[in-house]
Amino acid sequence: KRTIMTQLLVTAGYDRSIRFWDTTSSFCYRSIQFTDSQVNKIEISPDRNFLVAVGNPFVRLFEIKANNPQPVMTFSGHKGNVIAVGFESNAHWLYTASEDGSIRIWDMRQRNDPNVIQFNDSCTCAVLHPNDDLIFAGFENGLVRIISVSSGTCIYTFEPDDEGESAIRSISIDPNVKSCAIANHAGYCFVYDMADIEEEGEGEGEEKEEFDSSEAYVVGDEVIELDTENTSDHPAPGDIETFGEIDNVDIGTSIDKQSEIESGSPSEDEVTIPLSVEFNPELDEEVTSEEDVITLHWKLHTKWKAHERYILKCLYSKDGSRLATTSADHTINLWDATTFELLKTLKGHTKWVWDCVFSSDGRHLISTSSDHYARLWDLRDAITVRLYKGHQKAVSCIALHD
Repeated sequence: KRTIMTQLLVTAGYDRSIRFWDTTSSFCYRSIQFTDSQVNKIEISPDRNFLVAVGNPFVRLFEIKANNPQPVMTFSGHKGNVIAVGFESNAHWLYTASEDGSIRIWDMRQRNDPNVIQFNDSCTCAVLHPNDDLIFAGFENGLVRIISVSSGTCIYTFEPDDEGESAIRSISIDPNVKSCAIANHAGYCFVYDMADIEEEGEGEGEEKEEFDSSEAYVVGDEVIELDTENTSDHPAPGDIETFGEIDNVDIGTSIDKQSEIESGSPSEDEVTIPLSVEFNPELDEEVTSEEDVITLHWKLHTKWKAHERYILKCLYSKDGSRLATTSADHTINLWDATTFELLKTLKGHTKWVWDCVFSSDGRHLISTSSDHYARLWDLRDAITVRLYKGHQKAVSCIALHD
């Protein structure tokens, strides 16, 4: 059996407490107070040394292996509720997203001098692509933006739901990097086929070169050239410029393409989206170079009504074979990630189900709810096998490192 030292399970919520659990006995062996507000999201660093917790509006970093209840770092600057956080794979930097419309990249060594990418819309969710460069961010107005961290540019903007504006609530990228799931406030789930991000000119059987996002991307037939002067492994403060919108057109996006984006969801085999690289307000720069570029294929695979009420979280299993959706209808639905047929519905929570996480072996799922509990589910039998009690208010987030 795994021990507390090898398996980390942490929950947090509206009672302003962060709790560490023994997964086998349901015993809470450590509790930390987050004094500022409720906790919206938590994340364990890849090296298991730190836990980051975000609320309104602070971001605080805690040591996991030390019994220190005080944060070792506080990241200040957001002006609203922070709703997403995550680490780069080497824990050199972390990203946060907020309802203040900003996405911030924090160097772990210079915590109060972040790189800021600013939008006029409230951000509702964000997730980092496995290549450690692209951030997929959802917004209250129903838009999804794909942002390159290394260049600070929004390389693609689109609206999945063409039947009406509905806030994006959750985004999950398949661990195999073949697809992306997007869930919205209306209860719909959208899955996009997302071919591997590859360097232009690679043939079948050729060895892939290391991903270099400082060069360029291709979306469909168009080249998106990025900042070639930034070649560091991770961004340093000041590398990313802050940009906004002019007359509701994203800087860097052609005006003609913006009208297509606003008209509905992309559904072609390859989406073409010409972008400027100079942050030119006139938007008259065309990129024509086709050397050292990255190709991103993007196609809507399917859309379906996953819940009658709004979805709060969508998440792929660790092997990418299943997709979980949690909802305000108090349930968790498990979907086959190939056919998107409903496999099971997990029932037991009595209020909103905010968050969930799969075990690494795929046999279990742990969920958190406004009913104050976290539940460990046996996915074969669709039953609760363990209940984690201790929170006094809604449990809004969970992190597992197993």
